[in-house]
Amino acid sequence: HDATGTCCHLWLIDSHPSPIKQLLRALADTAFCLEACFLARVSHITYSASRHLVSCLATPGLLGRMFIEEDTVQQGEEQLLRRQSFGKDVTRAPPRSLLVHAVAFSWFAFVWCWHLTPGAAQLPGNFGFGWFFRFLTFYSFTLQTLQLGMATVDDWQRTWHGKSRWTKPTDDLACAIFAFTHVVSIMFYTIQGTTKLAVEGGHVQRPPWLDVSVHAFNTMVAWADLISSDRRTFSRTSERLSSVLVMVYLSYLMLCRYMNGRFPYPILNALSFPWGFLGLICSGLVLFVLAFRAGKVINRQLRHVSLSIRIKTTERVDSESDLSVLGACSDTHLEGSSGAQYLSVGVSKGSRRMGLRQRC
Repeated sequence: HDATGTCCHLWLIDSHPSPIKQLLRALADTAFCLEACFLARVSHITYSASRHLVSCLATPGLLGRMFIEEDTVQQGEEQLLRRQSFGKDVTRAPPRSLLVHAVAFSWFAFVWCWHLTPGAAQLPGNFGFGWFFRFLTFYSFTLQTLQLGMATVDDWQRTWHGKSRWTKPTDDLACAIFAFTHVVSIMFYTIQGTTKLAVEGGHVQRPPWLDVSVHAFNTMVAWADLISSDRRTFSRTSERLSSVLVMVYLSYLMLCRYMNGRFPYPILNALSFPWGFLGLICSGLVLFVLAFRAGKVINRQLRHVSLSIRIKTTERVDSESDLSVLGACSDTHLEGSSGAQYLSVGVSKGSRRMGLRQRC
């Protein structure tokens, strides 16, 4: 690339027509960008423009062999980073969601394990077929505890290894659980506030933190997970998973009714079967769909706001860094306007800054 750039500079001295002169100048700029990028060990190049230049010259040669396909750029950057960090201590900032997931999982695991202690032996859910899982509250609480544990492991693996195999399943389960938490909270407080028939054995003494943990904290943690995590998608896979989980619970609920002779919720036993039962179930399904759709829309808006903030921050930092580097280099290798002209084609702001530093 050094030889190509030198030849282009020599040819530019001659009085070529304007289009040819522009093409040769672009080739010289591309050669300089390639040199700066390879010296700085980065690969942010305008590949489409570079390949167009090579195709116009019809002589790819060394430059043509340097261009790689866009779908392998990310893999090449990761290999360069691994090669640079070989034998060195690499420290990555932990995700902002790690604290949320770790604290929430610790508390949820404590609440779940409490149901195995003698303190929970007096609760009605401990008797009969289905244990506590026949309640939608405990069913969704168990799934959310599992999701928080998976999210904590995912955050740790991304912190130490840069990637994790738990990211996709954690995202699908988190998005599916998001709607469950809202159905549990809204229906519990609505039924309990109007009929006092939301909980079986409501007269039994419970710890003061139990109800608020399984009926209020679940929704708060779901929102905290949505806001703090940058990997929630509400994909079609999570939508299908949520439908499967709903069908599993409804089937299990009917099985418990058959085995125990009654529903686990007093409100269902007070309503006529099947029309009263179907009406309440349909109301819950409507809440479920609305909560899932609302979470999907809000998640999209949050991602757009986060992306806009990152772009503005990056542009501001890049502009400040470019000005400082240009000022430091103006007295050395970048006298005149040739250096600035080199940087006008074929390189992004990040590569431009790295190239300037290397040249200085």
